[in-house]
Amino acid sequence: MKRIFIICSLFIFVFNSYAKNQNDNDSYPEIVYKYKKLKKNHENMTLQVDFNKAVLLLEKEKYEEAISIFKRTAQINQIPSFLNIGIAYYKLNNTHNALLYLNKVYNYTDTKFTHTFSYMAASYYLYNISKDVKYLDGIIEIGKKNKKVSEHSKRMIADTYIILKEYSKAIKILNTMDSPLNLKIAMLYLKIKNYAKAELFLQRAFSDTVNLAKKNKILWLMVFRDLKSNELDKLKDHLAKVIKKKNVFSAHLELPIKMFFNKN
Repeated sequence: MKRIFIICSLFIFVFNSYAKNQNDNDSYPEIVYKYKKLKKNHENMTLQVDFNKAVLLLEKEKYEEAISIFKRTAQINQIPSFLNIGIAYYKLNNTHNALLYLNKVYNYTDTKFTHTFSYMAASYYLYNISKDVKYLDGIIEIGKKNKKVSEHSKRMIADTYIILKEYSKAIKILNTMDSPLNLKIAMLYLKIKNYAKAELFLQRAFSDTVNLAKKNKILWLMVFRDLKSNELDKLKDHLAKVIKKKNVFSAHLELPIKMFFNKN
């Protein structure tokens, strides 16, 4: 039987934040920082409401409004506010102001220790702007020295390894999370051509997913995995499931697969 060779253009679709039109190994960290540890006096309660309102505006891509509020909350809640201002300017393609605020976070003496996630997020965006690998090295260094980083920080470290194309290290970090990102791990196993592990994590992701459209995408990734591993019996079974869903199935349009056959 002729062996099938595949070139597949895939987009990572993630539960919070994989950006559209990224390569299948690219991802972005959770960019918003919600400040939840404020003292319960009137002034700080007002600050908490304002800060979280600005976070919502940032998520809704209302960047100018978010910036205006974050500049007020920065009077007390400085580092997280500066981080989100920098991110908002980055999203507005205002590189000058983005650098100004991100560097305020990055260069603050104790940020690495007192606001670790903010420091890592600032480093990530400073890398995106400058392409200076020193920022990625800083994120990795924190991961190596601090074994008790938050779940968000673990994800940031994994994303950094992905940028550096160190996929096995990214997988190792993701597997330490309290709630492993099964789909993301499956995509990384596909990247390193470990199709057995990819199958395992695709199955887990499929079982854990309720959303029908997302389940269809995972099913289509299973088809891709079957093709890449040349497991045609499993391919037949998965395609049968696709055919049964033909009236509601659109994953093949979002994740097109191009197939090329050898001449022999």
